[in-house]
Amino acid sequence: MAGPEFEKSWQARYDQWAERYREDYQIAGWSHEGLSRRLALVLRLINALRLKPRSLLLDLGAGPGTYTRAIANIGHRCLGLDY
Repeated sequence: MAGPEFEKSWQARYDQWAERYREDYQIAGWSHEGLSRRLALVLRLINALRLKPRSLLLDLGAGPGTYTRAIANIGHRCLGLDY
């Protein structure tokens, strides 16, 4: 399965999973404010590494890709992997 059908199938599975576990972030302390602080810290650490532009980074446990997209937005390539 490839292309748009794969994307639709993947998105449907993810949406089902997200709905089932929607409230879990509160139990684990994953508030919006906490995520914003952690994301800012990660981006500061990446900037401190002084990597070459368009360096390739690996985001293990990428989940919905929050960090992956943020890393791409600061000019790097990022591969996000999750189960």
